Amino acid sequence: MRVGLVFPPSLCLPNQLYHALPVLAGALRAVGHEPQITDLHLAAELCLDRERAESLLRRGRERSRHLESEGDIRAGEVLARMLSVVEPRTLAGEKYKDTLRDHEGFLDQKRFKEAFWSVVDVLGTAYQLDPLISPHRETFAEEIIANQREEPWTIHQELYDAGLIEAVIGREPEMIGVCVAFPEQAVESVRFARRIREVAPQVPICFGGPLITQFADKWLENGWIFDYVDY
Repeated sequence: MRVGLVFPPSLCLPNQLYHALPVLAGALRAVGHEPQITDLHLAAELCLDRERAESLLRRGRERSRHLESEGDIRAGEVLARMLSVVEPRTLAGEKYKDTLRDHEGFLDQKRFKEAFWSVVDVLGTAYQLDPLISPHRETFAEEIIANQREEPWTIHQELYDAGLIEAVIGREPEMIGVCVAFPEQAVESVRFARRIREVAPQVPICFGGPLITQFADKWLENGWIFDYVDY
């Protein structure tokens, strides 16, 4: 069986591989299956393309103005300041990618540090535009469902349309497993599953990982999660 293993976007540093997926892939391969890993977190380098960086900044400013118009003036001002600080590095993202991929640039300590930590800041900014809905909350299920219905803009929606969904479906998996490890992955894990179902409803989707196991009652409450996944 061809099994797609997916790790959703997270706030980890962009050089960190979540080792559970390679371990699981090895176990599946040992019994005759064909695992295919797609790390959506590492794929977030697409945020560093100039056109998408400009879109990120524009959308971020729209979010800032919306927060202020809704009365959350402090949150809007904080977001505006954060975007102002990170804007030069965001627009220089392609240069930083080139530095990290260049043998000489990678070994130049000063250039490496500037490029690496700039990428970290840019991705951190992108992810903070995505709502954090944690299963620690009593209203977790209600908030996740409402978020999916409202479909507020996030940078990940653009990345899905830019080819991340196709990167998974294009390999023609017969099942897709999603590893949900951290609270900031909850919203995008469900959104990813929903987007997969829209284009490939015949492919079973399985959720697993530490956040699922630890808060199984919140994920299984009233069976809401089965509107998006199969297992």
